[in-house]
Amino acid sequence: VASACLSLKIPMIYAGTDMISGNAGMVLFQDSNGGPCYNCLEDAFSLVKDEYHDFLKPESILKHGEIPIDDLTTVKDDILAATMYYSASIISGIALSQLVKFLNGFPIPHRIILDIFNLSLESHVLEPVLNCPLCRFHE
Repeated sequence: VASACLSLKIPMIYAGTDMISGNAGMVLFQDSNGGPCYNCLEDAFSLVKDEYHDFLKPESILKHGEIPIDDLTTVKDDILAATMYYSASIISGIALSQLVKFLNGFPIPHRIILDIFNLSLESHVLEPVLNCPLCRFHE
């Protein structure tokens, strides 16, 4: 999804919760105008098998009719994802509020981390990673 958004120059907002305790959540914002991409924020590309690197690059992602999701990585995660409904609700609300801010021209951070257990919320504005294999600073 991140590669397709980069290819189409569409911003992406991702939200998720902690699968271990269910007490944490994160919102990531991939700007289509030169900010860090999803991979810059999460290093997800390092989990992808080498033979799929070119397949997933923004310049080629839209040429494929389907994506072999189950075969992309060597990581097989059999852990059942669990979360608490309250953390999913809160992080979804934060993601939605960021979308509304963005659509109205307000700047939003690239990463927001919610820790419900310790009652903390952190936001970060980040730079693209040098030589990111996915965006290469959106060349």
